[in-house]
Amino acid sequence: MSRWRWLKCVLRPVYRTVLTPRWQEMLGQYRSGQVSERDIELFAHLEGVNGLVIDAGANRGQFALSLLSVNRSLNILGFEPNAGLRWALLMVALLGRGRFRFRLRGLSDRKQRLQLHVPVTKSFDLSSNASLDPDEFDKDYVQTRLTGYSHRSGGRYRFGRRRVRLIRLDALGLSPLAIKIDVEGWELQALKGMRETIERCHPLLMIELNNQHRFLPWLQDLGYRFYRYDPEARTLSPADCMEGMLNVFALHPHMPATVSVPIARHICRSGPSGTKS
Repeated sequence: MSRWRWLKCVLRPVYRTVLTPRWQEMLGQYRSGQVSERDIELFAHLEGVNGLVIDAGANRGQFALSLLSVNRSLNILGFEPNAGLRWALLMVALLGRGRFRFRLRGLSDRKQRLQLHVPVTKSFDLSSNASLDPDEFDKDYVQTRLTGYSHRSGGRYRFGRRRVRLIRLDALGLSPLAIKIDVEGWELQALKGMRETIERCHPLLMIELNNQHRFLPWLQDLGYRFYRYDPEARTLSPADCMEGMLNVFALHPHMPATVSVPIARHICRSGPSGTKS
């Protein structure tokens, strides 16, 4: 193999995962102190609290960068099964200066290896939509989203399949204050693999609303109540209706005081919800 071809093979995964429009947008947001999703601003209320946040579905590190922007005390441990994203996550780790670490593993209800389905275009991977459940791509809104993301390729994309490793969070014996979950249809499996951790620590949960009918009743049975965050009012309110929400926050009555006390100051007192919608 010529030196040029060798260099191209080495740099290609870096280009496809780091030097993308999405990465440039993430870096710009971080430098300006912005967040990728306004819901993440809730963690600003935990400024000064020392503890661990689990990032399940770290992807390129967009949640981690946003959290680093709004909170200077919490540490983050990311879990991402797609090893092709290691370069982007290494960049986030460098920017985080020791506050962000990651493992190239996915979270599930048991230790196993599965196929991760990754939409890809000619130029870059649409990794934020990768899923362990191929049925996710049958949804109309997912297909519309992928077509939009691949507009530079004429709306054309295909699927790459990568063998990935999955583990149970419970096997690690961690004590997180909060857990963020964005795993594109694998929410219930990830939650079942951290049940012991949840029952022991009662962490604050931030979960992307995807197939919520599967996991909300499961969390409700564990005593969790569900809230939406209003970034303009900087308050949480009961999530009696989840239409239009991107993420749901789940709070437990026995959350650690270090989290519950500062969060309680921002809850609208209109009666917490345990909706199964």
